[in-house]
Amino acid sequence: MNKETRAAAVKAAIATIAALCLAIASCSADPSGWYPTGTASIAASREFVEDGQSGCAFTVKVTNGGASIIDAYTISLSAATSARTYFATFSDDLAILPGCHAYFDGSICFTDEAETLLPDGLTIVCDYYR
Repeated sequence: MNKETRAAAVKAAIATIAALCLAIASCSADPSGWYPTGTASIAASREFVEDGQSGCAFTVKVTNGGASIIDAYTISLSAATSARTYFATFSDDLAILPGCHAYFDGSICFTDEAETLLPDGLTIVCDYYR
């Protein structure tokens, strides 16, 4: 192998290693750039009594604060009353674009018509996005 061929091979090897290092460095272990990021909040709520059944009706706002589309969500809520705490989970396959939001309505029925929701008794327990 002559001197010029060896120098060209060394330059090619260095360029290949540099390109490989750059490619590895550009991969992020932080999923926030590609994994759906959302938040859920209670947009509105009201208590109701209808036909001897009491409960709480609500609207939840789901906001996509990430850089990728949310294709589905699962959100769990709790409703603490004067007598007990109720839990409910809601999920949907709904595309929400980055920077956008969507709303869904739901309700939780109480066992006893006399139960009332405590102040700040309606809360988001857990939310998951994919």
